[in-house]
Amino acid sequence: VRSNREAGAGRPDVQLFPVRPGEPGVALELKVARVGRKSTTKALDEALAQLRDKDYRAELSARGATPIHAYAIALRGKQALVKRLRG
Repeated sequence: VRSNREAGAGRPDVQLFPVRPGEPGVALELKVARVGRKSTTKALDEALAQLRDKDYRAELSARGATPIHAYAIALRGKQALVKRLRG
């Protein structure tokens, strides 16, 4: 498990690396939606775009992770929205 380390063109919030190549890996991008500033849907869309645009799956791929799961998570109080990055 690594947090906020360089990967692709940025820093994903959390990465879970496989113990051995050929095992799954996970990239997580978390966003907080503050009342009056940003909706949870908007925060979720931003997290998905960041996962995709900054290629946060690159390091997992280089380490032999397969498949790679990438999730965007938007939080507001006790509410959480989660969406998987496809493709």
